[in-house]
Amino acid sequence: MIAADPHVAFSVVADRAFEHTANSCTYWFKSVLGTGTATLLTNHQEKAQALQLLLRHEAGDQAHLDLTHKDLSHLGAIRIDVDQLTAKQHQPAE
Repeated sequence: MIAADPHVAFSVVADRAFEHTANSCTYWFKSVLGTGTATLLTNHQEKAQALQLLLRHEAGDQAHLDLTHKDLSHLGAIRIDVDQLTAKQHQPAE
């Protein structure tokens, strides 16, 4: 599908919570929505760099993987060049 039409939209939602009382219910969240152009990564070096950045974000600076050419051959990775972003939050008052 990306090869046929690389224009994409995406959504990321974080800090979700549902609050329910006898008289009301509220959904707390933070979100980012965007559009852009997707590119399927085929270069093994680009795939390795993308995976290392993701791993470092999730696990910290000590995270490292020794990826082989075979590992990267099985890895699918997509880069999105973002054209537009919007964000919204609904959070409880502090």
